[in-house]
Amino acid sequence: KNLDKNNDFLILLVGGSTAQGFPVEILEKNISKNINKKVKVINSGYGGYISSQELILITKYANIINPDLIINLNAANDILHSIRDNNEPGTFFLNNTYENILTKPFFAPIIYILQQSQLFNGLVRLKKRKQNFNVKDYEEHIDIFVQNINNIYIYCKGANITYLNVMQPHVIFKNIKHENEINFKAFDYREEIVKDLYNLTKKKILLNTENFLDTRLIFEDNPGHIFSDDVHFINNIGYDLLAQSISQKINTILQE
Repeated sequence: KNLDKNNDFLILLVGGSTAQGFPVEILEKNISKNINKKVKVINSGYGGYISSQELILITKYANIINPDLIINLNAANDILHSIRDNNEPGTFFLNNTYENILTKPFFAPIIYILQQSQLFNGLVRLKKRKQNFNVKDYEEHIDIFVQNINNIYIYCKGANITYLNVMQPHVIFKNIKHENEINFKAFDYREEIVKDLYNLTKKKILLNTENFLDTRLIFEDNPGHIFSDDVHFINNIGYDLLAQSISQKINTILQE
């Protein structure tokens, strides 16, 4: 409400939990420095969101917010959602959870307790370690993800909003891992399939170069402790480096 559209550059940030945790002041400071404008970021990221939900959010609210730019930070949730058991392509991240709670309400407290249980989740991961993953089994999920991204791009183009899709960083692409990152082994059983699906996604995305930013490798040779798990940052250092990469890309886009 307090924006001066003559002086402010309004950005809508969309994505999952990594986007949700993005300190807006870090993003605003880095982008403002690069484009020499006062920047305002509205953070609409939400934990667990996949591209289908991001598409709905953008088409429902972007015309109300009227941003100059939409930054869509994603990929990880769509990819991780695809390899979970019994997840149908096109469903949301918590689709099975909601279905079980709605159809078996008396078991809802038990379902919640099990989901929060380290022992239960540990047993699930132990079982998954014996699973043989095949990229072709998850390609339909990736196709829907790519379709969603392309639909967001088309919407933004029609609405005269600049769109930037940012492929989310992942610890598996770090060549030099910190000791704490090496010791985090909860999801090491899925490293290869996640890496393969990231690469497949990159190959399938049809966006123009100016609308796409691959940030997987910005921490490639950084020996610092960046990640707290596979995709989340341990502190704001990770966000600051990510913001620098995004702001440089935005500056390039605006100069073209």
